Amino acid sequence: MTTADFWIVISFITFITLAFTPTKRLFARMIDEKINKIQEDITESLKVREEAENNLSQLLEENKLTDKKCAKILGLTKKRIESLKFATNRKLTELEQKRAEIINQSLSYQNQIETARLRKYILTTAFAEVEKELLKANKPIPIASEKFNFKEILGKLIS
Repeated sequence: MTTADFWIVISFITFITLAFTPTKRLFARMIDEKINKIQEDITESLKVREEAENNLSQLLEENKLTDKKCAKILGLTKKRIESLKFATNRKLTELEQKRAEIINQSLSYQNQIETARLRKYILTTAFAEVEKELLKANKPIPIASEKFNFKEILGKLIS
């Protein structure tokens, strides 16, 4: 039994060894292929990462340039706003001055109109009173034209 068992064990070990050798090569080839695929994936990933880093650095530079442009535009816009404020205030002041001048002129014209109306009223009233007094005194005034000689009329009233 020992001998038969011994030969069975040796046969089994030989079988395993012979069966394992081609299988070992097959497994080694499969593992090598996997290793190569993983290395290719790592290489490709590194390339993609490097490209992404380059794109990121370009985007950051563009962002900085954009920030500078925005700051410049903002500064120019602030200057333009200040300029417009100044021009608007100046124009508003001019318009207020013109308005004050127009109001003063209007008041002056109204004053002149009212003064003329008052003079007309005073003259009309004065002439009416003079006429009454002359009619009472029975001294008619010869009117040859529409123009009156005030000195003459006043002289007749006094006499």
